[in-house]
Amino acid sequence: MKGGLRGLRVSLILVAVWLSAHRTAADTKVLSLDNNRWLVAPDPTDSGWLDQWWQKPRYEAVPIRVPGVIQEKYPGYHGVAWYWTEMAVPANPHPGGRYLLRFQAVNYKADLWLGDTYIGGHEGGETPFEIDVTAAICAGANNRLALRVLDPRWETPIDGMTKPQSPRRGGPVFQHGGIEGPVELLLAPAARITDLYARPDPNTGRLSLLLTLRNASDAPLEGTVRVSVSREGSSVALDGKVFQ
Repeated sequence: MKGGLRGLRVSLILVAVWLSAHRTAADTKVLSLDNNRWLVAPDPTDSGWLDQWWQKPRYEAVPIRVPGVIQEKYPGYHGVAWYWTEMAVPANPHPGGRYLLRFQAVNYKADLWLGDTYIGGHEGGETPFEIDVTAAICAGANNRLALRVLDPRWETPIDGMTKPQSPRRGGPVFQHGGIEGPVELLLAPAARITDLYARPDPNTGRLSLLLTLRNASDAPLEGTVRVSVSREGSSVALDGKVFQ
């Protein structure tokens, strides 16, 4: 299969009856940032951005468990809160590798700084997101990570929204907010699979796989995609060579 590896989408067809799917990161080192070494402080006047709270934890900040919710430390509080943690960052074992921060859920809106560098944001309390922080990270040292997290208020808008206006899947409006899902730092190779979608057809016994691959380096790369599908003690595998 020839084509551009950067953003390439490869469609693979395999014959299978039962699919046992799982996600692995064999070539990616995953460091969990879930622990009790986070600090949190409320920002009821929403002045932290102007006053550059990302530079260091506030004197009133208290330890908090991540994942968790702001209301564990500040019952009934809604609005802006700031989180801080220090993370030890090892050298990336992959030549030209990337450092990725992955959040499973921050409710509802997040803005992030690494050291004094703003690295991006995300809106959506139930959707995971990933940010490439390679340009801002200092390998072999401790790095300060700061988050401004908005759990909207009921009446007074912050960032142009109130709690009833924040999108949700249904049911009652969220009564909580904060870093509610796991947080990970990934030491990934420059070329990697960023997404995998599987669609089985029960009528034909065929399985369609859609892979999204990314080459984050500046040079052309050649690699091999290996897909293995298992069913009740047997397996079928397909190798496909891809090029940038």
